[in-house]
Amino acid sequence: MENIPISQIFRFQISDCRFSDFKSQIADSQISNFRLQISDFRSQILRFQISDFRFLISD
Repeated sequence: MENIPISQIFRFQISDCRFSDFKSQIADSQISNFRLQISDFRSQILRFQISDFRFLISD
């Protein structure tokens, strides 16, 4: 997973986990819960790219 583009990772995970209806406010307050829901993600990756994730779901 090291070299997978950020957009691909989050597009796959969001659609797979049905988080496409998330809004930035929800993601910001529920980020710890979201981390637990995505078993494919490692906490390091999620924390490192959380800003990119917020931009994707706010769109």
